[in-house]
Amino acid sequence: MEEYRRTGEMPAINYFSRSKINLDYVPVWVKIVGILLFAYTAFNFYTALHTSDGGMPNIENGQYVLTDHGKRIKTITPAEYTYYKANETRMFSGHLLLFYVVSAFILFPKKQHNTI
Repeated sequence: MEEYRRTGEMPAINYFSRSKINLDYVPVWVKIVGILLFAYTAFNFYTALHTSDGGMPNIENGQYVLTDHGKRIKTITPAEYTYYKANETRMFSGHLLLFYVVSAFILFPKKQHNTI
């Protein structure tokens, strides 16, 4: 703000400089949890994608179908539809955990320095 008053121009703001993850202040146990969550997310994504035959469950014209980018893979039963929907939710929630831990790393409080 001081530079604006002096020169009349707004300085360039680097919005990403504050969002860098600084792992210096993060305890070891939190780093381990982050690594485990990253591994879980990768494993969860792979297994959910593998068990869903590469498609997403949809209802088209009253039929339960498995589609891939709008192309029908196969017709499925209502029980299979529920199974594939659970896989879809599992894949989403696994990624949600990863984004949560990255946010926690960014917002983790810095070490407190005792000044006496």
